[in-house]
Amino acid sequence: MSKVDQIDPDEDAGPSKSKLKRQMSERQKLAETLAGFSSESLKTVPIEDGLRSALLETAKIKTFGGIRRHKQYLGKLMRLLTDD
Repeated sequence: MSKVDQIDPDEDAGPSKSKLKRQMSERQKLAETLAGFSSESLKTVPIEDGLRSALLETAKIKTFGGIRRHKQYLGKLMRLLTDD
């Protein structure tokens, strides 16, 4: 019996790849918005200290490629947070 025959159509395979990409993009945009906040404003937002320090680091990065990589890193940190 091949693997195709063993797939159960009623089984939930989880979210689609497109949905995961949309969620990642939304989290990255949220991180970009939070990175624009001042350090005083970030103190009032209930987030983890690691994420807060990474958001504050964003202002120190000046190169385009570095900013792009840092935004991806912020998106990764946002993904690791629980959906509380």
